[in-house]
Amino acid sequence: MNKYFIAGISIILILLVFIGCAGTCKSDKTISGTVFVSGNEPFTYLALKSDDDKYYKIECQDTLKKELWSMQGKIVKLKYSDIKKSDKQGILTVSQIISED
Repeated sequence: MNKYFIAGISIILILLVFIGCAGTCKSDKTISGTVFVSGNEPFTYLALKSDDDKYYKIECQDTLKKELWSMQGKIVKLKYSDIKKSDKQGILTVSQIISED
């Protein structure tokens, strides 16, 4: 009976880990807003003004950056993995463009 008890507890713990992780471990975060270029030459960077009037500097791969650069002034929906806090604005780590309006 002792080994069945330990096996049962182990299975319950493993299930709890998977269930607890299901909602938070791989959640896709999205944000939409207007893409624009900010800063002064030669130190310009891509930024996003979100629908709730927050400003974010965009960090992403070069291929994605090139695509976003051509979308200045357009409203886009982006998939991101992280928002880092900065003094004046957040820094958005973008992984994909979902849609363009």
